[in-house]
Amino acid sequence: MEPKAETAEISVAAAARRLGVGLDFVYILVRSGKLVGRKVNRQWLVSTAAVEERRKRLEARNDCH
Repeated sequence: MEPKAETAEISVAAAARRLGVGLDFVYILVRSGKLVGRKVNRQWLVSTAAVEERRKRLEARNDCH
């Protein structure tokens, strides 16, 4: 059995957990275009790759301070 491929998109709630921020902040990031996402029916989905990239940048910035 092959390992499960990482999902290309995750919910806003999952993105908030990965980033360590609140839901409102993730919605702000998506609506401002700072985080790639799309609305499917009534739910926003966010690019997993974009979330991981932003998380790495936040961690790097926190390591500098």
